Amino acid sequence: MIIGALMYSSPILIFVFLVRRQRRVTKRIFKARFGSLYEGLRINCLMSILSNFFFTSRRLLLIIITVFWTEYPAFQVMIYIFFSQLNIMYLIHYKPYESPETNKGEIFNEACVLAAGYHLFIFTDFVDSIDIKETGGMGIVVVILANFGINILLQLWETMKKIPSMCRRVRNYCMTKEVQVTKKEETQVVLESAQETVEAFQLKKKINKDSTTKYLTSDQFRFKTPGLNLWAPTTFAEMYPENETESNKVKINAKLQKRKKLKSFVKSKLSSPQKSIISLKQNLPLQDMPKLYSPEFTRNNSQQPSSTISPSHRHDFSSSKSLISMARIEPLSIATIMSRSQINGTSTMVSNGETQSTFNRLTILNSGFLQIERNINPQEDDDYNVKPYQAPTFD
Repeated sequence: MIIGALMYSSPILIFVFLVRRQRRVTKRIFKARFGSLYEGLRINCLMSILSNFFFTSRRLLLIIITVFWTEYPAFQVMIYIFFSQLNIMYLIHYKPYESPETNKGEIFNEACVLAAGYHLFIFTDFVDSIDIKETGGMGIVVVILANFGINILLQLWETMKKIPSMCRRVRNYCMTKEVQVTKKEETQVVLESAQETVEAFQLKKKINKDSTTKYLTSDQFRFKTPGLNLWAPTTFAEMYPENETESNKVKINAKLQKRKKLKSFVKSKLSSPQKSIISLKQNLPLQDMPKLYSPEFTRNNSQQPSSTISPSHRHDFSSSKSLISMARIEPLSIATIMSRSQINGTSTMVSNGETQSTFNRLTILNSGFLQIERNINPQEDDDYNVKPYQAPTFD
């Protein structure tokens, strides 16, 4: 009962609601909630907004007439035609729909409904001929087929008109997609190039870090010569990054890494005659190494200026054969201090009761290796230079 009452009263409720809320039909919130009541209609005219009200009212009246006035078929047809004519006049005068094509289509459809309504008089009691009723039935079928056919053609025409725009949209979409893919590929290439650059930089940094790593432990430097505090060649071996392990890697003292100014550090070492040392503690792993100039050597060479050094010390070697050993050191810092410099020290070897004068040579190469040669015969060495070594100066 309640549902029936709501159904019959729905047109009146729609009419009252839209009339009272006419000024709010343009509001976004109101349109989101109740926009289906006037969707596709012109909202600047109240009669246009009430188009759905007229539509539901007409359908409701036709249902009531069809159900309750079965004894009066002629009146049913007359009321049906009357409402159809009113609807056509309403559509022609107010044009409630926003689209002109929709208005024309509704007028055509209502005209077909009106034409079919006129054929309904043939099926009343006023006409007794069966042939006329069959002819009227065929007329209604033709009207319905014409309505369907024309509507389908109109829909096809509208679709054909939209095909170029659809093709343009598809082409633009494909072009946009292609551009996006191209940009993505270019971005990927740029990212890969950047990644390769970063990896190359990291690899270079790792190589530089590995090349400056100190691979000699403090146990390998326990042996010291009496006169010149150098490494003994028999106490260490040549080592490269691929042979690096945690056990033989020497970490540089953190305090020495914080020394940013080598100038003041070297000058402090050269200021005292008892400590005439060029200490490379910042570059080599062994503490107090290398002490290139011992106190004994300083006493023996006190006549010479502090900037010129000609080492001389005495040491007994077990063999007269010249030995060469290398240790990896930090190339840049060493090259800053000495560029392919040589520190030569002479010694006297005692072998089989005979005394033979030899010399020892420490060479710091630009490649970052520290080369130590010992027990070299001056007569057999072409590079022997008796000229005193010129110590590097730091401004």
